[in-house]
Amino acid sequence: ALVLGERLQEEGRPERALVIFEGLTRRYPAEPRAWERLADLYRAQAQTDLAVQAYRRLCEIHRAARRLGDARQCLEAALELTPNQADLLECQGDVYLSLGRRADGIAVLARAAQTLQEEGERARALDLYQRVLKLEPGNLEVRRRLAASLEEAGDLQGAMEEYRQAGRGCAAAHEDAAAIESFGPLLGLDPG
Repeated sequence: ALVLGERLQEEGRPERALVIFEGLTRRYPAEPRAWERLADLYRAQAQTDLAVQAYRRLCEIHRAARRLGDARQCLEAALELTPNQADLLECQGDVYLSLGRRADGIAVLARAAQTLQEEGERARALDLYQRVLKLEPGNLEVRRRLAASLEEAGDLQGAMEEYRQAGRGCAAAHEDAAAIESFGPLLGLDPG
């Protein structure tokens, strides 16, 4: 059936191919080739949401089989369609970490946290910022973002502690302007 779907697609009959690939993914939900063809066909037909869902499922299949390079490619294809989808970014960060690409993983997780914060999903953003800081405690930019997010959430004690740590980190690195920027918000939070 997969070959038939591919042939229909090559013959310029994408609607018929779509029916075949959708049926295959229902019948064989762990078959990556069917999901790949389905995702690519949805993409070609500008059905972005369906393409992203198919790429996400394909990524899950590859991750479960420890084919992390293939999982990374699926996520990149999905992120080309929806570049700021926090769930996809978080998954991509996890895949990079699993591939040993620590710096890339941390950067993408931080981007996912920032996206969540911008979307108003403060609790998830806070969790992800804290996760990034467990991986890289010296990431001063993430620490400042965490502090700002805690401040927005009304956790002034937590925000003050994060601003202090960011300021100390900048001062230790002899980044005077950044240290002043980090300590600045403390003046508004701590009246004493």
